[in-house]
Amino acid sequence: VKTQFGWHVFHLDAINAIYKKRVAEADEENVTALTSSASFQQGIGDYKSAAATLTRQIALLPSADAYLVRASARREMGDAAGALADAEEARKLDPSSAAAISTVANLIAERGDVTAATKLYDDRIALGGKTRDDYRLMKAAMVGEFGDAKAAIDELDALIATKPGNPAMLNQRCWVKATRNVQLDTALKDCTSAMELSDSTAAILDSRALVWMRMGRDEDALRDLDAALLQVPGMGSSRFLRAIVYKRVGRDADAATDLAIARQMSP
Repeated sequence: VKTQFGWHVFHLDAINAIYKKRVAEADEENVTALTSSASFQQGIGDYKSAAATLTRQIALLPSADAYLVRASARREMGDAAGALADAEEARKLDPSSAAAISTVANLIAERGDVTAATKLYDDRIALGGKTRDDYRLMKAAMVGEFGDAKAAIDELDALIATKPGNPAMLNQRCWVKATRNVQLDTALKDCTSAMELSDSTAAILDSRALVWMRMGRDEDALRDLDAALLQVPGMGSSRFLRAIVYKRVGRDADAATDLAIARQMSP
């Protein structure tokens, strides 16, 4: 069976049969087969099956991680309310989980309540400690996507002033500027600096490609997207962006292929 990803040929039926057999043997003492099966199902874009597998896992052995993975699957299925309910359950099980807090905050912000989402982060930031800057970065990312772009960039400026060589912060500032279509000249510098400081550049190349596209430099955008996907072929965001750029340069067939793959990866 050839997958829509177009890279490898997988015998999906055989793989599914192996997982099905192992899943049938799962119990509250060992849910590893369920975790692995759900991961595989998400990897091939079968989010409905992944959610069902995780529902069984949660019934046997509830955990914050299982709820968060099901939240991700439900969000991909378009079930924002279910995703938020799962994220809230994860936060109840592990109130200190950064992943749970971030997922809840972003889902709330996506529904339009940026103020409530910001408060979730501010409450954690006020506690201080080693994770304070992590929460500040997550807050800036959320505000940059759903709220005031200038406020997000100001927060990132302050963070980067204290940690000037942090590639994640530089990439995030580049991404906010690119997605909100502001300060593109410095966005380019942010992404390039982040790449020079990072061993893993796929996500940064994706960000810089969006900057190039915003600036009308589609061939530069394609070069960065090709390089990003060479590193991580399964990065749906890069597939989606490359589909847009292909469409802009008249490569309609390539655009349609990448868009289909992107939708399979992240509906």
